[in-house]
Amino acid sequence: MQEKINQIELKAPKLISRILIIGISIAIACLITGLLIFIFKGQPHSALPTLTITEIPKGLLRLDAIAYFSAGIFIMILTPILRVITALVMFIINKETVYILIAGAVLVLVVISYIIARGL
Repeated sequence: MQEKINQIELKAPKLISRILIIGISIAIACLITGLLIFIFKGQPHSALPTLTITEIPKGLLRLDAIAYFSAGIFIMILTPILRVITALVMFIINKETVYILIAGAVLVLVVISYIIARGL
């Protein structure tokens, strides 16, 4: 059992690093794609609309620049949250109580912030 935990401890930093690199790479690709669509296709110069999470996939299919910008920003926000979730799982597997509490508190704060922001 201890050998299995040691293998997980060795793989955790690489996994977390991959999550961050892949997440930011996808976010940057979305933002650049949105910029290119905006430059070549154009958008009205009036106030740019904001999209909800459910509207983003439809906009991506329509090659809507705002949808690509929104997706990039959403992924950029989601990436560190996934990192905290991954770390929390690793701490649970390793039974590191203090770090479980810290990572759990961070996730609770993120959820509370999301709930408060939805209410505004």
